[in-house]
Amino acid sequence: MALRIVTFKVDETFLDLIDSYALRKGISRSQVIRQALIRFFSKNNTPRTK
Repeated sequence: MALRIVTFKVDETFLDLIDSYALRKGISRSQVIRQALIRFFSKNNTPRTK
């Protein structure tokens, strides 16, 4: 699956939480956000496309 660049705005508080989680887990900010999106859509029974 090819990854595309997406830009969005986020509150500084959320960004701090994302960054601290990424640092603790040794992963990138993008990986944190991807994992959160996967969990969100899995929890809401949203089928994956492509």
